[in-house]
Amino acid sequence: MKLGVVIPAAGSGKRFGSTLPKQFQPLNGVPLLVHAIRVFEDSSFNCSVVLAVHPDYKMTVQNMVMRYNLTCVSALVDGGAERSESIDNALCDPSLRSCQLIAVHDAVRPFHTEELLERLVRTAEQFGAAVPCVPLSDTIKVVRNYTVVETVPRTDLRAIQTPQVFNAQLLRSCYESLGELDGSITDDASVLELCGKSVYTVDGLTENIKITTQQDFAFAQFLLHKEDY
Repeated sequence: MKLGVVIPAAGSGKRFGSTLPKQFQPLNGVPLLVHAIRVFEDSSFNCSVVLAVHPDYKMTVQNMVMRYNLTCVSALVDGGAERSESIDNALCDPSLRSCQLIAVHDAVRPFHTEELLERLVRTAEQFGAAVPCVPLSDTIKVVRNYTVVETVPRTDLRAIQTPQVFNAQLLRSCYESLGELDGSITDDASVLELCGKSVYTVDGLTENIKITTQQDFAFAQFLLHKEDY
């Protein structure tokens, strides 16, 4: 199977607190973006990866793709001001036209696995949309102006991860029907939900973290070397 993959990698990473966008930060000497791509590179699926990047960093990414021999990368497209714009640009790339399924993955989520990808693909083939999730262990409260407003029952709450895998036609049609989206859309499953489509879940991985802050990065370094402890 040819699996299309979209990785939005145009973010500036302001919350990370570095002039270098976080997707290019080296983890064990290898950029986070490369870690994110490698599972698709080594996958048993025939992956065609489209990267949405800021124009200022296109040459950086091109050099990165060549240096690490990432043959699965089929195209670089311009990233948008919002994640949804980056995804929309990538979905239009010709290299994804023949893909029945498309996976969307965060550029700064380096610890997903081939086994997780396989489960997502099987579920998406059957139901049209599949996302990985993990249960919440902390008590969840709604807080306004530093005051607790409500304690939310966590029984049915899940933290959603990537990669998220979709029927390609379904994903494109939902983006087209909604038109221009704002920054409140933080994942692609939300786009389907807004269109009234069902999204199915599979068990995610607790180590499949998204690196947003320096603390996340330190934890990622621990995960990479935890066998040494």
